[in-house]
This record gives sequence, structure tokens and C-alpha cells, in this order.
Amino acid sequence: MQIRHSLVLRSTVLCTIAVLSVARPATAQNVPAPRPAQAWEVEIYGGLMSGTGPVDGTGQLPPAGAVYTPTVAGFPPTRLIPSWFFGDGALLFNQVRAGLPPQSQYPAIVPLDNALQTSATRRKSGAVFGVRLGRRLTDRFGAEFTLDVGRGSVTFIDEFRPAAEATMNSIESAFRGAFGPQQTVTTSISMVDEVGHELLAAGALRIALVRGKAAEPYVVVGGGIASAMGDSPSMELVRSLRLQFGASSVHEELDALSVTTHANLGGLLVFGGGLRQSIGGHSGVRIDARVFVMSDKTSTRVVAHPTTFPGQTEAATFRASSGLGILFSSTPSITSSLSVPLDEFETFTGSGFRTQVSATVGYYVRF
Repeated sequence: MQIRHSLVLRSTVLCTIAVLSVARPATAQNVPAPRPAQAWEVEIYGGLMSGTGPVDGTGQLPPAGAVYTPTVAGFPPTRLIPSWFFGDGALLFNQVRAGLPPQSQYPAIVPLDNALQTSATRRKSGAVFGVRLGRRLTDRFGAEFTLDVGRGSVTFIDEFRPAAEATMNSIESAFRGAFGPQQTVTTSISMVDEVGHELLAAGALRIALVRGKAAEPYVVVGGGIASAMGDSPSMELVRSLRLQFGASSVHEELDALSVTTHANLGGLLVFGGGLRQSIGGHSGVRIDARVFVMSDKTSTRVVAHPTTFPGQTEAATFRASSGLGILFSSTPSITSSLSVPLDEFETFTGSGFRTQVSATVGYYVRF
């Protein structure tokens, strides 16, 4: 009887082992496989973008004006110029002044030449916002496309307005000295400043420095293109002159000079790094710092449209020395020195690079 019970027990144990052996693979087959890691992610971020100073480039002034000799006897030859504020106009005025005896010399014009022939603007620091689309390529490498909107505005450099004011003040003193304090000389300056923003679009390769961790330090390197958006800084200088000769003879003229800047950004290189911190399996935060090196061919242009107002009676006068004169005329038979318009002449052309640094914090979602 004991032998019989022993055989039954042994048979039961063997059957149990056999059932478990068959059941184990079936149980394993019912466990769902782990979901593959999401390959794509989208991120929004914000932070600060550094400003940048003026860029290198080349400057130039318009050529000297054409020599004009009036057909009316007694009036000297002159050069026809677009403005007294800069270039050949200021040069002509100062040449005539220099030819006078010392006791007859009036104040000279301080031209705006140097300011016009160098970079006139810079970009200020400001907020930056953006969106980033990324894709995981391998455990170590990823590809990113970023679109940054930098809100730092463009402004004239600190030295530009003082230079313009110095020119205007010198013109007032020069013309009052040449024609007497009783004549009317007025100047004004207006400007549009701290305007515009920039758009930076770039693709980059992200390289993880540590793999398989929730906190992932990385570096990025890539390239793209930059473009300026919105308005550009501009300045307008105006000088009004009213000369009174006797009881009724009057000459009135307006000298208006517009200075505008035209942004022309180009390709860029970007490199930097940061830290990504995963939050669960679907999202995370990122701290990021990047350096942008971009081409900048921003230019400065001038427009001058002088105006002579017809008076009730025709009038003409001049200041002359050493055979060269300055003519002021509302008479059709005599052309004023200030009489030639100038359209969109480029006094400075940028040819350098500028560097900006961004520091941002973002939140990304994987999908």
C-alpha cells in the first residue's frame, strides 16, 4: 500500500512540473512588449539674446558736384551740391571760407562724413522666443530644426546722434556768421529708433555626451540663415534758410537729408550645448545656450532733396573767395549751389560678421 501511494505522489509531482513547464511560455507570451521610445519631439522655449555692436565695412561719399558758371556777369563759378550737411556741400562751404582773410572768416561746417561712412547701428539685447522640432536618430545623435524670434531692437550707435547734432549746430553758426545774425537759420532733427527684430532659422546636430540617463548633457552644431524683420532706424536732418535783401527781396531754401539703414543678414553658424532633463517618458525640460555667428551686410543710405522756394521778387547773392563761390538764387537765370537731388546713395556697406549668444529654457513633448 505504501508503494502504491508513493507511485501516486510521484506521478502527481511529475504532472505538475509538466503543466508548469507548458504554462510558463504561454504566460510570457501574454505580457505586452515594451513600447518603442518616441522618435519625435517638439519644444517651445524662451530666454534672452545678447546684443551686438557695429560691423566692419567700407564707406564712400558721392563724387564732387559739377562745376557751374552762371551766364550773368559778376557771379562766380560754383559746384552744384545736394546738401550742406555732408560731402561736397560741406567741403565747398569750407573751401570758400578758407579763402577769405582771417578777419572775414565765419565758422566752418563740421560735416557728417565720418558718421555716414561707418556702421551706424547696433542690435540691443532682448527677449528671444522660439520653437524646436527634433528627431532622435540614435541613442547618441539627434537632429533639430529651430526657429528663433529675437526681440532685441536695432538702434543708432551712441556716437551717431551727437555727430548729427554737432553738424547741425555748426551749420547754424556758419550761415549766421556768413550772412549776419539778422538772417533766419533754423535746424531740426527727427529720428525713428529702437525698431525691428530678427528671425533665425537653423538646423543642428545634437550629440549626447551621456546616454541612457534621465539628465542628458549635450552639444549642438549646425547652420542656417538670419533675416531682419520690421522697420529700420532712420534720421532726418533739416536746415531752413531765409535771406532778406532790402525791403522785399527774399531767398528761401530748404536742405533736407534723410539717413536710413538697411539690414541685410545672411547665413549663420550655430554651436552650443545644454542639459535635457526627462520627466516621465513623454516630456522634459531643457536648459540651452547657443552662439550664433552670422553674416551682416547692413548698409547706410542717404537721400537729399533740396528745395528753393520762389519769392515775390527774384533774388540772388553769393559768397566767394579765390575764384570759387556759393550761390543762393531764386532767379531762373542763376542756379543755386544747393540744387541737385541725391537718391538712395549708399555711404556705408557692411561686410563683416556679428556674434550673438542666447540662453533659453524650454519644455518639450515626445510623440
